[in-house]
Amino acid sequence: MSEKRYIVIDSTKFLGKYSVYDTFKKQEHPCHNYATAKNLCKEWNESDKYCSVCKCDPCDCHGSEDLDDSYWKIIGDK
Repeated sequence: MSEKRYIVIDSTKFLGKYSVYDTFKKQEHPCHNYATAKNLCKEWNESDKYCSVCKCDPCDCHGSEDLDDSYWKIIGDK
């Protein structure tokens, strides 16, 4: 994957803070400091949890239809 989905930017909301920017959904996720933002970017970019067809999360469209019902159960459901 040559194009990174998440990048670190200077926060547009808070002076002197940083944010993780989702380049596919055009959303900003504020962080307290640069180290936190950098670690989140690394973790989220490595997880590779987006759809290669339309760049959304897989549960939004492609790939969710082949999951069985046990995947959607919440702990504590009976």
